[in-house]
Amino acid sequence: QTEREQWLQQMADMISFAVQDGSYPEGIERLEKLEAKLAEDKASDDLRTHVEFRRMQAAWGKAIAEPKADYAKIQEAWLKQLEEFVDKHKTGDHVAEALLQLSMASEFNSDNEAAEKWYRRLVADFGKSPNAAKAEGAILRLTSTGKTIPLKGTALQGGEVDLAQYGGKVVLVHYWSSSSPTAKTDAETIADLFKKYGGAKFDVIGVNLDYSKDEVTKFLAENQNVRWKQLFEPGGFESRLANEMGIITLPMTIVVDDKGQVVNTNLQITELEDEIKKLMESRVANATPAK
Repeated sequence: QTEREQWLQQMADMISFAVQDGSYPEGIERLEKLEAKLAEDKASDDLRTHVEFRRMQAAWGKAIAEPKADYAKIQEAWLKQLEEFVDKHKTGDHVAEALLQLSMASEFNSDNEAAEKWYRRLVADFGKSPNAAKAEGAILRLTSTGKTIPLKGTALQGGEVDLAQYGGKVVLVHYWSSSSPTAKTDAETIADLFKKYGGAKFDVIGVNLDYSKDEVTKFLAENQNVRWKQLFEPGGFESRLANEMGIITLPMTIVVDDKGQVVNTNLQITELEDEIKKLMESRVANATPAK
């Protein structure tokens, strides 16, 4: 790849991001002109598709930011554009990125079947892409119901945590960030559950995806009601803990039954108590009577 191609890619990236943050709305027209010029000059496919994808992202970002944006309609059009893009182009980092965007957009639309299909294509066609690890984790999460999942790490409070060692307990795995607007109220809700059910029969494992350890330790110091183990590794959404289960949005919850098998992979925080209560009652009902 020539220096000129790298420079043009970087320029397209900057223009696209500027359009999306609202500081350069006319950037879409500039990207369109650049696309036309590259086609005329018979530039490399890699460069042309890179600019095409950045122009698509810019247009989507601008549309979604409009005061009266029809979110559902815009998302439907975005999914269609992404599908056409990955059907037309087969190679390049931009295609891998488009497949990840398509996978995530499908998840946000609650179409897990489509999401899994796109994640699998990303892994199959772009196994060496930085996005492949995230996609593999997402496939694991989307297909985890009724199965055990890996979760190990060193707790911020000290000591090792291994989900496999929690057998006999219903466990809530809570992926979160202190920067989330609902972090405090979510912690209060889970603290109530922990107080009500916690101990020998129910436990919680927090997985924090802040970028800085200082952020999570500050939050925990200010919220003493968070008494369960917290895992943290640097990297935020790109950390091992995030990629291991393909976490793409926060908060995210995974509920594991007393046999260590996943029951639900994305309950709303407000829905947790009903699910936990049901599992606790089932646990008691299925307990072997003492002889």
